[in-house]
Amino acid sequence: MRAARQTVEDGLYFHGEPGEVLAHTQEKVEAQLAAEAAAAAERADFDALVERVQARKLKKGDVPRLQSVEDVALMAANASAVMKGAGLAATPEQAQQLLLDLGIWADDFNPWPQRFRVAMDPPEGKVPKPDANVPVERTDLTHLEAWAIDQVSLFPAP
Repeated sequence: MRAARQTVEDGLYFHGEPGEVLAHTQEKVEAQLAAEAAAAAERADFDALVERVQARKLKKGDVPRLQSVEDVALMAANASAVMKGAGLAATPEQAQQLLLDLGIWADDFNPWPQRFRVAMDPPEGKVPKPDANVPVERTDLTHLEAWAIDQVSLFPAP
């Protein structure tokens, strides 16, 4: 009796209450089994990706799947399932180090402009040229002294 109740509660083949138990159609059972198989395959594929990330050995096609890590590194997201699966804290610093370790980012890549949404493209339009016929008021500073320290020999070695 307990096994029959468990089979109904699982909901794969049957549904209903103890007084009225109905069978699912074969198509519904097959669709449910296919969905469960697909979910299991997806979990296994994700687990394999996490193992490759932990081993720092990616395979072809893995880089696009690490977009969530890059989003964390660029402060565009607060979480990454890949980082969580790998046991890493979802911080920009951890994400950046992971991307460097995996060879996705070069050592000289600077994420700070993107983290703070700094526009890196030149501004639109042109800077107008000054009109030579319009007088410009200038302050004469030629009477001031100017100093520059540009010789290393002026500073004693520590």
